Amino acid sequence: MRVLVFLYLLPLCYSWPWDRLVGWVQSAGASVTFRCNGKPFTNARVTMMDAEPLPGDDDAIGGSVESDKFGKAKVEGSAREISQIEPYLFIEHDCIGMPWRFCLFLPPEFVNYGPKAKKYWHIKVELSDFDWMFKKRCRFDIYPGDPIPSR
Repeated sequence: MRVLVFLYLLPLCYSWPWDRLVGWVQSAGASVTFRCNGKPFTNARVTMMDAEPLPGDDDAIGGSVESDKFGKAKVEGSAREISQIEPYLFIEHDCIGMPWRFCLFLPPEFVNYGPKAKKYWHIKVELSDFDWMFKKRCRFDIYPGDPIPSR
């Protein structure tokens, strides 16, 4: 009987959102400047995400912003996690004539405890550098129906 009760309660332990009860609020922020062929690029979309090893967790930890007329975008996000968050920027643009998505993982020194980012990662990205972007592709950023770039 005890075994049956244990087997019945075991799935509840894994489905309960424990990190929402015992985790710590952590934040990260980034300030990105986009250029396309050396000129400021507008309308590049940046979303702050968190690499989640567990299925079912929401990866988005921040808002989604678009770059302004100067090619600048500033995004931050926070999440409650038991372990340290692994934030990355999910970037979408069409600088090279077709939709393109890639990721940039933030260095761990830009993650802090608390609801607001204390330090921002400042980075400049040349969107027309195809070879560089190809190396930064996320393993999960190709969706059905998307054009896949050929090399």
